[in-house]
Amino acid sequence: MAARLSAIYEQTARWNDVANVWERAIELDQYGGQSVLTAMQNLAMTYGKLGRHSEACGLQLSLLATRKEYLGEDHPYVLEDMNNLVATYQELGDYHEALALQRSVVSTSKRIMGDEDPSTLTTLNNLAVMSNELGNHVEALELHSSVLASRKRILHDDHPDVLTSMNGLGLVYHNIGKHSEALNLQLSVVTSRNRVLGDEHPDTLTATSNLAMTYQELGQNAKALELLLSVYECRKRIQGDRHPNTLVAVYNLALVYTGLERNTDATELLIPAISIAVSDLGAEHPITISLQQTLEGNLSKKCEQEGRWEDAIEQEEIAVEAFSGILGECHPTTVRHLLNLATNCLKLGRQDDGRRHIEKGYQLIKDDSFPSDGHLHEALIFEELYAQYCQGTPPEDQVRPRASFMRDEAESGIDENSQPSDNKDERSRQEKAADAAEARRKALDDQSKKMRGNATFYKYILLRMRYSNRTDRQYSCS
Repeated sequence: MAARLSAIYEQTARWNDVANVWERAIELDQYGGQSVLTAMQNLAMTYGKLGRHSEACGLQLSLLATRKEYLGEDHPYVLEDMNNLVATYQELGDYHEALALQRSVVSTSKRIMGDEDPSTLTTLNNLAVMSNELGNHVEALELHSSVLASRKRILHDDHPDVLTSMNGLGLVYHNIGKHSEALNLQLSVVTSRNRVLGDEHPDTLTATSNLAMTYQELGQNAKALELLLSVYECRKRIQGDRHPNTLVAVYNLALVYTGLERNTDATELLIPAISIAVSDLGAEHPITISLQQTLEGNLSKKCEQEGRWEDAIEQEEIAVEAFSGILGECHPTTVRHLLNLATNCLKLGRQDDGRRHIEKGYQLIKDDSFPSDGHLHEALIFEELYAQYCQGTPPEDQVRPRASFMRDEAESGIDENSQPSDNKDERSRQEKAADAAEARRKALDDQSKKMRGNATFYKYILLRMRYSNRTDRQYSCS
């Protein structure tokens, strides 16, 4: 009964109703044994469709432990559960767990099923996707090419698994700069998926997004924009504006808007999307981080590069207001934009505005909720600016633009234009500034080392979010 009712709801993508069916089946425990495990698996799959990946992960871990205990680690159902758990780890941004588990799945599947069993090819495809996203393009190219050759030999050219392999290989070509090869593959995938699955199927929308991003790389922004607008509208209508797939569609569309210098359009999309991502996924989720980074780059970087400081100030004011409402005043992202706003005001000689923002920032970094241990850089600079501009009036030639990001200044500690003074208070102030600058230099070095250590991880995040790739996961619904 539950399976039949669920199938009816699935036909119209009523995933909340599907979830209610399986939750009720588990609650009643009306079948017992294997049927309850199947209900747990189907509920986890449904949670994934709804973007409720943490709940899906909890169910999948319980299901995997139970099946391992009763069926053994080499049972096909256990492999299927492991493969589904890998997909959920990816959605949660836990890539190291996902990669380790995926390699285990591949090894076991080859031993039990054989090298060309459809299940083994699926696990190999998923490993290829992760290798590509982690920047190991040589391994990814080899794996995708091998899987595609096997699938073409076993299946027909329009089979969904063949198209999935073509899509993955196209992404590898894109990432290594072979955009013409990528374009040819992606055009074939989109054409086939439109014909076989329809133009609003999730896999078709993913292929269309990938094609659009290749068009952008080739400088064909008008084509890219047209495709991404279509994808965004479909995702929003079918899956809702809170679904992770819709948030990724916002990210991709904002990138193209920024490339076309339509910064206002990008900002209007990004601000509500970040609010949703923080609320539903958390501030540290890769989707949230990618959306924030795009907004930050969109708001003021171009203005500053072109010397349009008044526009840069206006954009930073928008950022401060937006991030204050979304993340809170004491969040490091908000504080960083407030620092940018203060230094830009000083650059234009707007001393009163600059001091007001410095005083506000100084209060925020002293607040107990500001995580100073991980963000010493911002705290030290606000302390130094506060000492210079709010506890005394510096000469005009000591106004330092973009102080928060100028390492050469951090290393020198004192503005090269400042003159030695015999005044005891002035010497004391300069000594404090030098001490603060040295501490700031050390913080920058520590931060740089940390960033270098995480470079591959962040590259993985950005690649994954940029292309919104979907692997061909194994789910069963009985």
